[in-house]
This record gives sequence, C-alpha cells and structure tokens, in this order.
Amino acid sequence: MKQRGYNQVHFLARPLALQLDKKFAPKALIKIRDTASQVGLTKSERKRNTAEAFSASAQLVHNHSVLLVDDVTTSGATMEACARALLQAGSKEVFGLTLARSIIDPSV
Repeated sequence: MKQRGYNQVHFLARPLALQLDKKFAPKALIKIRDTASQVGLTKSERKRNTAEAFSASAQLVHNHSVLLVDDVTTSGATMEACARALLQAGSKEVFGLTLARSIIDPSV
C-alpha cells in the first residue's frame, strides 16, 4: 500500500468475496510495524522479519472463519504471521489462498 498507493490484494479478494457472498473486511488485519523487504531473505529470516508484525480486529474476526488472501507466497512466513494474529484475535479458523507461489531455494 505504501509503495504503490493501493493494495493489489484488494483486486483479488473483493471480487472473490462478492462472488462467494461473503463479507470483505480489509481492515480486519493491519500491519502494526514496518518490516524489511523479504527479497533475498532465507525462510527463517522471513519468519523472524514478519513475527508479530500484524494485528487483527477481534471485533471483525472473533468466532468467524477467515479466508486470508495473498497475491504471492514464497516461504509462507507472512501468511503464517497473519494467520497467527487472526487466531489470537479469536478467529475460529483461518484458510489461506494465494494467487502465485514463488519458489525459493529450499536450502536457504
């Protein structure tokens, strides 16, 4: 959002929510601290980089199943950190959906 001026994931998630007749809640999850770019980081570095970087609104997610949408998943660290925040805010369950899977060297 900061770099582009828009959130590209909204272009994926909003039409999907409309098609599924589900609530689109872009403010249910927010980034609460800046993180370094994930480019070039190993899987463990990515996990540390995103740890506790997100917060979820209990008011919006408590006792709900949530579909978390991301445009690209590489190591899964961001998806995992977001899911953790949603579960801590009381989500019943969290499902992840990504448009593309970026492959990183499994040895890193």
